[in-house]
Amino acid sequence: MAKDVSYTKDTSKKAESMASHLASLHSSNRQAPSEVNSNTTPPPSTPKSVAKGPQILLDLSQCEPESIQKPFAEIRQLFHTSITSSQGTEGIKIKGMNKDAKRENRYFVFFNTPEDEAKVRIHNKWVSTHLPQARMQSLISFPVRVNRVRANAILDANTGRVADNAKNGVRNSNGGLKITRIGWLSKLGTGQLYASLVIYHADKSKLKLFLEKAL
Repeated sequence: MAKDVSYTKDTSKKAESMASHLASLHSSNRQAPSEVNSNTTPPPSTPKSVAKGPQILLDLSQCEPESIQKPFAEIRQLFHTSITSSQGTEGIKIKGMNKDAKRENRYFVFFNTPEDEAKVRIHNKWVSTHLPQARMQSLISFPVRVNRVRANAILDANTGRVADNAKNGVRNSNGGLKITRIGWLSKLGTGQLYASLVIYHADKSKLKLFLEKAL
């Protein structure tokens, strides 16, 4: 049976015409690349945060507005001056500072060593002297009860109270965990050889890992 040559040519022409039409539509929809203005001023950089390290949290929400409505750099300098000019915290440098993302007028202040953090917490007159109405958040602790502890390993022989160096001893025997406080559960001065105590730890994740290994 002979092929219809005219029909084949007409079909081919229609296909070429449709392809040409689609190509023209595609080119008309292309957008020219947007020009970049090199003179545009970049957005102001936000203060860099410090992810880790010994820290305190200062709440300035109760302070006078004129004392806290300042740029980030001035707030940091205020903290630095307050710490370095107070007795007991001289020479301690601030490692970094970060705003609390959840609440306004609260700042995390970071230090180089746990000893610096401890001094800042213990010798805390720099807060009341230089930052009236500011509040330093207490260290969050996680308690663990320990039974049948020898009294002479924890209590001071002279005073009968928990010895000042008891935390160091417990820390060394517990894998270097940060101990914030020790509470002796039995009545002091009774002469008991063994009793229970509560050890307050600062790092919950490290405490959990230590307990998992111990058990």
